[in-house]
Amino acid sequence: MIFKKIALIGVCAFMLAACGNNDDSAKDNNSGSTKDTDYSSQNNSINHGITDTKEDSTTNKSEEQTNSDSSSTEKNDQATTGTTTTDDEKVGFELNSDGKVDEAKSVPADEKKAILAVFDEYIESFNDKDINRYAKTLSENPKGFNYDEEIDYTKQAFKDYDVKRTAKNVTLKKYKENYAEVFANIKTTVKQDDQTFTQPLNQVTVMAKENGKWGISAVYVMGTKE
Repeated sequence: MIFKKIALIGVCAFMLAACGNNDDSAKDNNSGSTKDTDYSSQNNSINHGITDTKEDSTTNKSEEQTNSDSSSTEKNDQATTGTTTTDDEKVGFELNSDGKVDEAKSVPADEKKAILAVFDEYIESFNDKDINRYAKTLSENPKGFNYDEEIDYTKQAFKDYDVKRTAKNVTLKKYKENYAEVFANIKTTVKQDDQTFTQPLNQVTVMAKENGKWGISAVYVMGTKE
């Protein structure tokens, strides 16, 4: 596929690659293991820095947005040795005997409501191509992407592409003060001209609470089958 813009190359390139790699990666990406799943962090909230990852309970590959050669080198080192979030948390998910992700326990009802409301708005505002609403769902100091670059990137993508996300099995899987992780099965559909690509993803959305408000701080994704 030839792109007029580069905004969604990450999404569609992965979709095309996934078609050819299903046989090779199916065992790694869809084994049904109950181990924590290795993720790659987003470079922006549209293409999520998607890569073909393997399950690994001891390594977390996180690629964060960087703007210099030196930080790019650091990023590569992180991808090799494994990194954690600022809370020293490994980001992943674990399936229970029913094949689902368990909810976090002892979450205050008002906090759970607020966190899930931000997640829902994150999905809905993106689908509505409402950049003002979308921007309000993001952390002002995100760990997985650059805020200003994300807004510029998303504005352009809204103009050039028709991208829709559908979320199911949304689960608040981890919670502690000012930190939360939300798991969801996300189906991303990308349309350009007369071509359509659909890719299901397992996604963990990391949220941080800043000045009393929850916002998206990083997004980790892994390709899967429907």
